[in-house]
Amino acid sequence: MPENNRICILLTATIDPGDMIFLKRNEPVIRENDYIESIRKWLSIDEISSIVFCENSDYNLEKIKNATENTEEKNLEFIQTDKLILKNSEKVMENY
Repeated sequence: MPENNRICILLTATIDPGDMIFLKRNEPVIRENDYIESIRKWLSIDEISSIVFCENSDYNLEKIKNATENTEEKNLEFIQTDKLILKNSEKVMENY
């Protein structure tokens, strides 16, 4: 496939939702495994050239990185923010 037809996936994640209510899957280890499975599925699609994984609960990403490290042909980037940023954004949204 020509290089200009490659697709990048932006995968957002909150592995540790803390005390967030109304979630069916709120256990961090279960959510972590869900994200590993999701990344692996996206990586198996030929048209996907890269994945940007953005996690916003400051959860340790070592297990996910180790489980998805054999991606020589694809670009996998991890971006992470901490809970403090998330809490501050919630306070900002309360003012709207």
